Amino acid sequence: MAPSLDDACLRDNDASRRAHPKVLIYRSEALRIARFVHEYPDVETGGDLFGHWTHSGNPVISYVLGPGCLSQHRVTSFYQDERFLHDVGTRLYDHYGLQHVGEWHSHHRLGLNCPSDGDITTIENGMGKQGWDRFLLMIATLRESVDSPVIHNYYLFEGSNYRPAAVALLPGSSPFRTRPGEPGEESTHRTIAHVQWEPGPFSPAPAKEQTLSDRYARAWFSTPEGKAQVRRIVSSLERKRIKYRIYGTKDGCSLKLRLPDASLLLGPRFPNEPPQIVVPTSSGGKPRTPQWDSTTNLVDWYCSFKRR
Repeated sequence: MAPSLDDACLRDNDASRRAHPKVLIYRSEALRIARFVHEYPDVETGGDLFGHWTHSGNPVISYVLGPGCLSQHRVTSFYQDERFLHDVGTRLYDHYGLQHVGEWHSHHRLGLNCPSDGDITTIENGMGKQGWDRFLLMIATLRESVDSPVIHNYYLFEGSNYRPAAVALLPGSSPFRTRPGEPGEESTHRTIAHVQWEPGPFSPAPAKEQTLSDRYARAWFSTPEGKAQVRRIVSSLERKRIKYRIYGTKDGCSLKLRLPDASLLLGPRFPNEPPQIVVPTSSGGKPRTPQWDSTTNLVDWYCSFKRR
């Protein structure tokens, strides 16, 4: 029997698996991929992955984008709606500081859990065009059973090489997910009870020591109250038409809020402790700040110290 494409993939990458990278993804975002894949059981579908890179070079996926309404689904290929990707990607970066760290697509029931030659060529050409030195590709596959888990296979491309990546789950939903979908994104119609997913056959087991996901799980913005707090901050900023960017810190315990006149670090004990203020040097140093307690409206507090 001739070796399968998956066998060749495993053989080509066997040496690199000993030093595997790790992907961190919120549970809600992983399930979004599973729902989109079930929508197209016989043709390819896909989308894009937004988040940031840790100091050790591992991707954190905070936002999964599905296919745009003008995307193309074929048996052996998927083409994203480029205008949709550009518009949403720009907003995610401008508002939250989220980067385009990768893309995902399905191989439905083709029996191929690793990148095809076409996938490899496309990723390498795209990285060269953008000047990127790393990029994440996720391939999702389906088993024959309609309600079986969707298989997630993550591959980190670095230059002309790629390696399978372990998957570490961040509990709950992303603090950056303020609405269920995006305008211009295809909506799912197939109702699959108890959508599930699981790591693919080439996914190395995550290390047993404390991971970044453990720290994220304890972060204030990962709790229901913390997520509601982030949504209130975003709504208040948008209502006052204040430009902003929100992004996670490398330690996974804090958020940084970049505003027109200052950056605010919302530390691990926020909102019980006030934000730390970082002011541009040209502003003449750190301003006197108004009083703070855990019920203070952060945006009103910012506007108050900005007037001083």
